[in-house]
Amino acid sequence: MIPVDEASRQISALHRTHGGSTFNVYFGDLSGEPLYAVSVYPERSRILSQEELDPEIVQHFIVDNLDLLEDPRNNVGTWLNRDDGDTYLDVASTLPSREQAVGLARRYNQIGIFDLRVSELLEIGGTGGPPSDLPPLEQRLPDRGAS
Repeated sequence: MIPVDEASRQISALHRTHGGSTFNVYFGDLSGEPLYAVSVYPERSRILSQEELDPEIVQHFIVDNLDLLEDPRNNVGTWLNRDDGDTYLDVASTLPSREQAVGLARRYNQIGIFDLRVSELLEIGGTGGPPSDLPPLEQRLPDRGAS
């Protein structure tokens, strides 16, 4: 696992440079990978009324979410919404299947999924707020063998 303080610095730098990032605490920056990022833990998301992302905030977020980030499918996701200047800090799950990611985004009321290979947001139409009928955390991702 990448040390939390180092991961926090890298995530902040990636966010500043690219307006967002998907960072795995085992593998680092996932940009360019053939994966789709989606948040299935909306109640863990933070929305910050700022464009910059301080490494200390990221460090606290990582520590607070280690229970989820220990699963290598889960990552620290950041996104700057340029329309309103807010920064989203999420636990973002990555999946190789676009269809699965879209299905999960719809289920969890997400604004969109992010195609890491081409660095493109695919809007789904949700609000990003948590739905009222959230299943337990451990039931949110498909089984590792499912496609």
